This record gives sequence, structure tokens and C-alpha cells, in this order.
Amino acid sequence: MGMTPQDLELMLGLKAPWKLEAVETDHAARRVLLRVVCTDTVWGDPVSHSRLHIHSWETRRWRHLDFWQYETILEAEVPRVQDPQTGQTQMVQVPWAEAGSRWTVAFEALAVEVLRHARTLEDGRKLLRMSWASAQRLLQRAVQRGLTRRRIEELKHLGIDEKSFLRGQSYMTILTDIEGRRVLEVVPGASRESARAVLATLTGEQLAGVEAVAMDRSPAFVAAVEQSLPQVAIVHDPFHLAADLHKAVDQVRRQEHRTLQRAGDDTLTGTKYLWLTDPHRLPPARLENFTTLAQQALKTARAWECKELFKGFHEQPDRDHGEVFFRRWYGRAIRSRLEPVRKVARSFRQSLPRLLTWFEHRISNGAAEGFNSVIQALKNASRGFRNPEHYRIRILFLCGKLDLMP
Repeated sequence: MGMTPQDLELMLGLKAPWKLEAVETDHAARRVLLRVVCTDTVWGDPVSHSRLHIHSWETRRWRHLDFWQYETILEAEVPRVQDPQTGQTQMVQVPWAEAGSRWTVAFEALAVEVLRHARTLEDGRKLLRMSWASAQRLLQRAVQRGLTRRRIEELKHLGIDEKSFLRGQSYMTILTDIEGRRVLEVVPGASRESARAVLATLTGEQLAGVEAVAMDRSPAFVAAVEQSLPQVAIVHDPFHLAADLHKAVDQVRRQEHRTLQRAGDDTLTGTKYLWLTDPHRLPPARLENFTTLAQQALKTARAWECKELFKGFHEQPDRDHGEVFFRRWYGRAIRSRLEPVRKVARSFRQSLPRLLTWFEHRISNGAAEGFNSVIQALKNASRGFRNPEHYRIRILFLCGKLDLMP
């Protein structure tokens, strides 16, 4: 039994007044064209229920799901109706596609899933057999759809972080919902104005419910939050504090390595990875090597010990114990005679009130840092983004937990 036009209409979900008129196949181009006609000449306004007469007809095309690996295009003469009261005209809404879309709902839904799981936009668009520009437009539509649908009843804890998107000093500021583990918005730059701009994307009611914001110790971010959200607590993120100490350890290692090499001593050659990795994650052979190094009278070993000791700060039961712990750690760091460590310790002391807010809120940008692997893979696979808006769209598409489907 052969396939009839009625079968195709059922498969396409066509209902009156839309009817399949013809099917044209171009085997050379591996393309199927489905011609659809509209049988109504008068339309009703869905709001006022007044009669809307057809002003003109326009030929429109939509990409549909492939049929037997042939690219399938749906073409229709779509009426443009005129409001008798205002004289304004508009295209009627077709049932197989969203307004303004060049794709049917079925194709757009498939494309969202393919692009969500593709390594890069280029890989996804090749699978879908569409141009890069078309794939980017489809992403933008999906993200805008998701942002329009998104409902945020309560935001207690926010995270603000910066991510680079080009070589050099090109950054984006990312706002996250810590409890929801999702990216809320992304804006260009990493300045005070950028932080204020990303906070301004939330409503006044949402901002009023915020209790604390986790961030690094960037003066620009601190100033922006103090101005935009004077009622909230600022929590300096543990991840960034640890990163500052990691840098200090590496500075000490590099300085000491140069000194030892001049004396013909290669003790620290190839040890960078050992000092910056949690010992529990080292393979047995490298752990044994590290243990031997840590027991030697090395400046790097003393710097590493200060870094490790600071981990106990965030394990204290309350603010009072945390302050006592910090002052003891600070005294040890200052007496270390290691200037990179002393410099970080002094900067921590200047920020101590915001370090101690951890014990009231215990929040961090851990979720945002978890996005790092996704964002870094995205940037590496795309070899950087020249257009910050494209970067924003991809981050929200992958990390925004948005309802993207048409």
C-alpha cells in the first residue's frame, strides 16, 4: 500500500485550513519540497474575534526534518491579514512553526538537542546540514525563548565571577544562582560597571531577597555589590583564596628553582605539578617523590605548608573560631620570610571581615567553577570567541538550565 497525500498531511500534523498541495523531489540536490496551501480567505482576530480580511499572500519556507536523508523544505503561501480598525497588517501564525522562525517546530527541537550535545557549533551545524549563521540564529532563538520562560521566585545567594574569552585582557562577567547551580546572565568586561550591569538584569524584587554574594577579592566587584546591594554580605570565595595561595607557592618555587640551578642543583626541576596538586590525588610513585621533597629544608616546602594550613580556616565551626585560627595562621605566614606568602597573608588580613562572612553563609562559587570545564572546553574547541555576544549565548545555552525547546 503506497503513501498517500493524506498520510503525509497526518505526518506533518496539517489541519484545515492548511492542505498539502504537492510534493516535489530534486534527486540531484537530495531535496524534497512540500507545497502547502491555505484554503481560508477570512480570518478571525483571536483577541477581538473581529473578521480580518486577507490583505496579501507571501511565500514562506521552513526547514523540516529530513525525509529519507533528503533535506525537506515546507513551502506555503501564507496570508497577511489587515485589521479593519487600524489598517495594520500581520502574517497569520502557521501551526508548524513559531513566529519568525525559518524552521518547523520539529526541526528546531531536533537542532536544539544536536547543538546541546555537539562538541562545537561547527560540528553540530555539519550534522544538521545548515550554515554556521543559521545555527547561531537558532541558538539565539532558543536562549531568548528560555530566558522569556524562566521564572525565578527566590534568589538568596548569588555568585559573580569573571571568565576570559580571548587571549589577553578580554573578560566576561558571569552571574550565577548558587542554589540553582545555573548561570543567570553574562555581560562583557570585568569592571565595576560590568558587575553593576549584570546585577541590573535582575528585578528589584529579586535583588531585595539576596542575602549574600560570593566572589573573588576584585575591588571592582566589591564596589559594585556594595553600591547595588548594600544590604547583602560579601563572601570571598574559598576557591579564589586557595588560588591566591597556589600562585604564591609557585612564585616561591620558581625563585628557589632559579637559585638552586645557579648552584647546579636540579632538586625542583619538573616539580611544579607536585606542589600545586592535592597529595591525595597523586599516583603512588609521585606521592613518594613529593613526600621526600616536602621533608627537605626547602623554601617551597614552607610555602606549601602555609597553603595547606590555611585549608583549616574554612573548617572552623564558627566565626569566632575562624578569627582565632586566621590570626594564628597569619602570624606563621608573616614569620615565614617568604615574600609571596607574606604578601597574600597581608591582603587576606585587609579582607578579613569578608573572609569571616563565610561562617554565616558558607557559600562559594563552586558551582560556577564547575561550569569552568564546560566553558573552557567551549572556548578551546571554538579557538576563542571574537564576538562576546556569541560567547554569552553559548554559555547560557549550555549552563543556564533554560527551557530551550520550541
